[in-house]
Amino acid sequence: MLGNFPYSIDAKGRVFIPSKFREKQGEEFILIKNVKHKCINVFSPHEWEEYMSKLKTLPKLKTDDIMRYLCSSAAEVTCDSQGRVVVPQELREFAGLEKEVMIIGIENRGEIWSVENWNAYNESLSEASVLAALEELDF
Repeated sequence: MLGNFPYSIDAKGRVFIPSKFREKQGEEFILIKNVKHKCINVFSPHEWEEYMSKLKTLPKLKTDDIMRYLCSSAAEVTCDSQGRVVVPQELREFAGLEKEVMIIGIENRGEIWSVENWNAYNESLSEASVLAALEELDF
């Protein structure tokens, strides 16, 4: 999943899932909090299972709290006939989703950002910081 897609979220909390995402991932998704960036991760059921499998390989004392936090507010959603999903109120409030949103693709998942948070995130990045991270990873 690649690209960025500006959309509006309506008063009922519905937002379009880009057709490119639906073509690759299907019509059902798992929505969870992305605590690092205050946005919503959008996983296909398959990618969600892989994500949870990775968490399960980590020490249980640390992962129990993480799993409780993520799973208790996660939502299983299905696209309606127009390609929209309802983002639950708790997740909308967490990510500051009010009117304008940006949906981006990151390899195996999507993210739903408030436009304000997305713009602030992008302003915090620079070519130099991305290059430094690549060099640190020896990439």
